[in-house]
Amino acid sequence: MDFKPVPPDGKVYDLRNQGKVKTTEEVEQEKKERHEKMRRNLRLVAIVLAIYYFASAGYSWYQESQLEQGAIVAQNMANPLANPQDFRNTFNSLINAADTSLPTANANDTPEGFIAVLSTAVEMQGYAKPNSKELQSVQIQTRYPDAFPPESLVAFENFILACERMADPNATMERAHEVMNNFGLVPALDANPDDKNFEPTVVQSAHFEYRTTFNAGPIDELTLVATPIINLMSVPQGDVPALESASSLETGSTDVPAVTDVTAANGDVPAL
Repeated sequence: MDFKPVPPDGKVYDLRNQGKVKTTEEVEQEKKERHEKMRRNLRLVAIVLAIYYFASAGYSWYQESQLEQGAIVAQNMANPLANPQDFRNTFNSLINAADTSLPTANANDTPEGFIAVLSTAVEMQGYAKPNSKELQSVQIQTRYPDAFPPESLVAFENFILACERMADPNATMERAHEVMNNFGLVPALDANPDDKNFEPTVVQSAHFEYRTTFNAGPIDELTLVATPIINLMSVPQGDVPALESASSLETGSTDVPAVTDVTAANGDVPAL
Protein backbone atom coordinates (compact mmCIF):
# COMPACT_ATOMS: atom_id res chain seq x y z
CA MET A 1 0.00 0.00 0.00
CA ASP A 2 1.34 3.35 -1.06
CA PHE A 3 1.15 6.16 1.46
CA LYS A 4 0.94 9.75 0.30
CA PRO A 5 3.45 12.04 1.94
CA VAL A 6 2.09 14.48 4.52
CA PRO A 7 3.37 18.07 4.33
CA PRO A 8 5.35 19.42 7.30
CA ASP A 9 2.53 21.72 8.42
CA GLY A 10 0.13 18.78 8.63
CA LYS A 11 -2.33 20.20 6.12
CA VAL A 12 -3.32 18.41 2.97
CA TYR A 13 -3.81 20.63 -0.07
CA ASP A 14 -5.73 19.93 -3.23
CA LEU A 15 -3.09 20.36 -5.87
CA ARG A 16 -5.34 19.46 -8.74
CA ASN A 17 -6.28 23.06 -9.42
CA GLN A 18 -2.88 24.48 -8.53
CA GLY A 19 -1.72 26.98 -11.07
CA LYS A 20 -5.15 27.22 -12.65
CA VAL A 21 -6.11 30.83 -13.44
CA LYS A 22 -9.65 31.82 -12.45
CA THR A 23 -11.80 33.33 -15.07
CA THR A 24 -13.37 36.77 -14.73
CA GLU A 25 -16.77 35.15 -14.28
CA GLU A 26 -15.45 32.98 -11.42
CA VAL A 27 -13.88 35.96 -9.69
CA GLU A 28 -17.08 37.95 -10.00
CA GLN A 29 -19.10 34.99 -8.72
CA GLU A 30 -16.87 34.68 -5.66
CA LYS A 31 -17.20 38.42 -4.99
CA LYS A 32 -20.95 38.15 -5.34
CA GLU A 33 -21.09 35.20 -2.93
CA ARG A 34 -18.95 37.06 -0.38
CA HIS A 35 -21.16 40.13 -0.78
CA GLU A 36 -24.36 38.11 -0.28
CA LYS A 37 -22.85 36.41 2.76
CA MET A 38 -21.96 39.80 4.24
CA ARG A 39 -25.47 41.09 3.53
CA ARG A 40 -27.00 38.08 5.29
CA ASN A 41 -24.75 38.60 8.29
CA LEU A 42 -25.59 42.33 8.44
CA ARG A 43 -29.30 41.54 8.13
CA LEU A 44 -29.03 39.05 10.97
CA VAL A 45 -27.19 41.61 13.12
CA ALA A 46 -29.91 44.22 12.34
CA ILE A 47 -32.66 41.78 13.32
CA VAL A 48 -30.89 40.94 16.59
CA LEU A 49 -30.39 44.64 17.36
CA ALA A 50 -34.04 45.41 16.52
CA ILE A 51 -35.23 42.63 18.84
CA TYR A 52 -32.95 43.95 21.56
CA TYR A 53 -34.15 47.54 21.21
CA PHE A 54 -37.81 46.50 21.08
CA ALA A 55 -37.36 44.35 24.16
CA SER A 56 -35.48 47.15 25.92
CA ALA A 57 -38.19 49.69 25.02
CA GLY A 58 -40.91 47.30 26.16
CA TYR A 59 -39.15 46.70 29.46
CA SER A 60 -38.66 50.45 29.97
CA TRP A 61 -42.37 51.03 29.26
CA TYR A 62 -43.25 48.28 31.72
CA GLN A 63 -41.04 49.83 34.40
CA GLU A 64 -42.58 53.27 33.83
CA SER A 65 -46.06 51.77 33.92
CA GLN A 66 -45.28 50.04 37.20
CA LEU A 67 -43.91 53.27 38.65
CA GLU A 68 -47.03 55.18 37.59
CA GLN A 69 -49.28 52.52 39.07
CA GLY A 70 -47.21 52.58 42.23
CA ALA A 71 -47.57 56.35 42.41
CA ILE A 72 -51.34 56.07 41.96
CA VAL A 73 -51.57 53.39 44.63
CA ALA A 74 -49.40 55.49 46.95
CA GLN A 75 -51.63 58.49 46.34
CA ASN A 76 -54.76 56.47 46.99
CA MET A 77 -53.22 54.98 50.12
CA ALA A 78 -52.18 58.40 51.43
CA ASN A 79 -54.39 60.24 53.90
CA PRO A 80 -56.13 63.07 51.97
CA LEU A 81 -56.35 64.99 55.26
CA ALA A 82 -52.66 64.71 56.07
CA ASN A 83 -52.29 68.50 56.03
CA PRO A 84 -55.11 70.34 57.83
CA GLN A 85 -54.11 73.70 56.34
CA ASP A 86 -54.35 72.27 52.81
CA PHE A 87 -57.90 71.17 53.54
CA ARG A 88 -58.86 74.59 54.88
CA ASN A 89 -57.21 76.30 51.91
CA THR A 90 -59.19 74.10 49.53
CA PHE A 91 -62.43 74.83 51.37
CA ASN A 92 -61.66 78.56 51.52
CA SER A 93 -60.96 78.76 47.79
CA LEU A 94 -64.35 77.19 47.12
CA ILE A 95 -66.08 79.54 49.55
CA ASN A 96 -64.40 82.54 47.96
CA ALA A 97 -65.67 81.44 44.56
CA ALA A 98 -69.23 80.88 45.83
CA ASP A 99 -71.99 83.48 46.12
CA THR A 100 -72.15 83.48 49.90
CA SER A 101 -71.66 85.70 52.91
CA LEU A 102 -69.83 82.93 54.78
CA PRO A 103 -66.31 83.81 55.91
CA THR A 104 -63.32 81.62 55.21
CA ALA A 105 -62.32 78.93 57.68
CA ASN A 106 -59.50 80.32 59.81
CA ALA A 107 -58.16 78.19 62.64
CA ASN A 108 -55.05 77.14 64.47
CA ASP A 109 -54.02 73.49 64.48
CA THR A 110 -53.77 71.87 67.90
CA PRO A 111 -52.94 68.32 69.02
CA GLU A 112 -56.69 67.69 69.02
CA GLY A 113 -57.32 69.20 65.58
CA PHE A 114 -58.96 72.54 64.80
CA ILE A 115 -62.26 74.40 65.13
CA ALA A 116 -63.38 77.00 62.58
CA VAL A 117 -66.56 78.98 63.24
CA LEU A 118 -68.09 80.07 59.94
CA SER A 119 -71.17 81.75 61.41
CA THR A 120 -73.40 81.62 64.45
CA ALA A 121 -75.09 78.62 62.81
CA VAL A 122 -72.22 76.80 61.05
CA GLU A 123 -69.09 75.32 62.57
CA MET A 124 -66.34 73.16 61.06
CA GLN A 125 -64.02 70.94 63.03
CA GLY A 126 -61.06 68.67 62.35
CA TYR A 127 -60.10 65.71 64.53
CA ALA A 128 -56.38 64.92 64.66
CA LYS A 129 -54.91 61.45 64.88
CA PRO A 130 -53.20 60.63 68.18
CA ASN A 131 -49.75 62.21 68.37
CA SER A 132 -49.99 63.41 64.79
CA LYS A 133 -50.70 66.55 62.80
CA GLU A 134 -52.76 64.51 60.33
CA LEU A 135 -56.52 64.55 60.61
CA GLN A 136 -58.53 61.42 61.18
CA SER A 137 -61.75 63.10 60.02
CA VAL A 138 -63.41 66.47 59.51
CA GLN A 139 -66.87 67.59 60.55
CA ILE A 140 -69.33 70.30 59.65
CA GLN A 141 -72.36 71.12 61.77
CA THR A 142 -75.23 73.54 61.41
CA ARG A 143 -78.01 74.56 63.79
CA TYR A 144 -81.20 76.17 62.53
CA PRO A 145 -84.69 76.86 63.93
CA ASP A 146 -86.61 76.92 60.64
CA ALA A 147 -85.99 75.63 57.12
CA PHE A 148 -82.45 74.58 56.17
CA PRO A 149 -80.55 77.89 55.73
CA PRO A 150 -79.06 78.83 52.33
CA GLU A 151 -75.66 79.58 53.88
CA SER A 152 -75.63 76.19 55.58
CA LEU A 153 -76.41 74.56 52.24
CA VAL A 154 -73.45 76.35 50.63
CA ALA A 155 -71.22 75.35 53.52
CA PHE A 156 -72.20 71.67 53.33
CA GLU A 157 -71.80 71.32 49.56
CA ASN A 158 -68.39 73.04 49.54
CA PHE A 159 -67.28 71.05 52.57
CA ILE A 160 -67.99 67.80 50.70
CA LEU A 161 -66.37 69.10 47.52
CA ALA A 162 -63.27 70.15 49.47
CA CYS A 163 -63.00 66.62 50.89
CA GLU A 164 -63.32 65.03 47.46
CA ARG A 165 -60.78 67.39 45.92
CA MET A 166 -58.24 66.52 48.58
CA ALA A 167 -58.22 63.02 47.05
CA ASP A 168 -59.17 63.89 43.47
CA PRO A 169 -58.40 67.40 42.15
CA ASN A 170 -60.86 66.81 39.30
CA ALA A 171 -63.85 66.25 41.57
CA THR A 172 -66.85 68.41 40.64
CA MET A 173 -69.80 69.87 42.51
CA GLU A 174 -71.97 67.18 40.92
CA ARG A 175 -70.18 64.59 43.07
CA ALA A 176 -70.83 66.64 46.20
CA HIS A 177 -74.50 66.94 45.26
CA GLU A 178 -74.72 63.16 44.78
CA VAL A 179 -73.46 62.67 48.32
CA MET A 180 -75.94 65.23 49.65
CA ASN A 181 -78.87 63.65 47.83
CA ASN A 182 -77.97 60.28 49.28
CA PHE A 183 -78.30 61.48 52.87
CA GLY A 184 -81.44 63.49 52.13
CA LEU A 185 -80.14 67.04 51.85
CA VAL A 186 -81.47 68.43 48.57
CA PRO A 187 -78.81 70.73 47.05
CA ALA A 188 -81.22 73.52 46.10
CA LEU A 189 -82.55 76.64 47.78
CA ASP A 190 -85.85 76.30 49.65
CA ALA A 191 -85.91 72.55 48.95
CA ASN A 192 -85.43 71.49 52.59
CA PRO A 193 -88.45 72.86 54.48
CA ASP A 194 -89.01 73.49 58.17
CA ASP A 195 -89.44 70.40 60.38
CA LYS A 196 -87.64 68.17 57.85
CA ASN A 197 -85.98 65.20 59.53
CA PHE A 198 -82.74 63.67 58.29
CA GLU A 199 -82.31 59.96 58.94
CA PRO A 200 -78.84 59.03 60.23
CA THR A 201 -77.04 57.80 57.13
CA VAL A 202 -73.65 56.62 55.92
CA VAL A 203 -72.60 57.38 52.35
CA GLN A 204 -69.35 56.24 50.76
CA SER A 205 -67.60 57.74 47.76
CA ALA A 206 -64.39 56.34 46.28
CA HIS A 207 -62.25 58.16 48.88
CA PHE A 208 -64.45 59.18 51.83
CA GLU A 209 -67.12 57.92 54.16
CA TYR A 210 -69.76 60.52 55.06
CA ARG A 211 -71.78 59.92 58.22
CA THR A 212 -74.69 62.11 59.29
CA THR A 213 -76.46 62.55 62.60
CA PHE A 214 -79.52 64.70 63.23
CA ASN A 215 -81.06 66.13 66.37
CA ALA A 216 -84.59 67.47 65.96
CA GLY A 217 -86.02 70.09 68.28
CA PRO A 218 -86.71 73.79 68.56
CA ILE A 219 -83.18 74.18 67.14
CA ASP A 220 -82.53 71.44 64.61
CA GLU A 221 -78.94 70.26 64.31
CA LEU A 222 -77.43 68.41 61.34
CA THR A 223 -73.88 67.05 61.62
CA LEU A 224 -71.80 65.56 58.83
CA VAL A 225 -68.53 63.73 59.54
CA ALA A 226 -66.20 62.91 56.61
CA THR A 227 -63.53 60.24 57.14
CA PRO A 228 -61.06 59.12 54.46
CA ILE A 229 -61.49 55.44 53.57
CA ILE A 230 -57.78 54.87 54.22
CA ASN A 231 -58.24 56.11 57.78
CA LEU A 232 -61.09 53.68 58.33
CA MET A 233 -58.85 50.85 57.13
CA SER A 234 -56.13 51.83 59.59
CA VAL A 235 -58.51 51.76 62.57
CA PRO A 236 -58.73 48.41 64.44
CA GLN A 237 -61.91 46.61 63.44
CA GLY A 238 -63.22 46.63 66.98
CA ASP A 239 -63.22 50.42 66.97
CA VAL A 240 -65.33 50.71 63.82
CA PRO A 241 -69.08 50.58 64.46
CA ALA A 242 -70.93 47.83 62.62
CA LEU A 243 -72.95 49.06 59.68
CA GLU A 244 -76.35 47.54 58.95
CA SER A 245 -78.56 47.90 55.93
CA ALA A 246 -81.50 50.26 55.86
CA SER A 247 -83.87 47.30 56.02
CA SER A 248 -82.80 46.66 59.62
CA LEU A 249 -84.21 50.04 60.57
CA GLU A 250 -87.67 49.05 59.42
CA THR A 251 -87.99 46.85 62.48
CA GLY A 252 -87.95 49.95 64.64
CA SER A 253 -84.31 49.88 65.72
CA THR A 254 -82.67 53.32 65.67
CA ASP A 255 -79.35 52.47 67.30
CA VAL A 256 -77.50 51.93 64.07
CA PRO A 257 -77.69 54.45 61.22
CA ALA A 258 -78.87 53.39 57.80
CA VAL A 259 -76.16 52.76 55.28
CA THR A 260 -76.24 54.00 51.73
CA ASP A 261 -73.12 52.75 49.92
CA VAL A 262 -72.95 54.63 46.67
CA THR A 263 -70.14 52.40 45.41
CA ALA A 264 -72.23 49.25 45.66
CA ALA A 265 -73.71 47.68 42.56
CA ASN A 266 -77.23 48.63 43.57
CA GLY A 267 -79.48 49.92 40.86
CA ASP A 268 -81.25 52.25 43.28
CA VAL A 269 -78.04 53.85 44.52
CA PRO A 270 -75.97 55.92 42.04
CA ALA A 271 -72.25 55.23 42.03
CA LEU A 272 -70.06 58.27 42.63
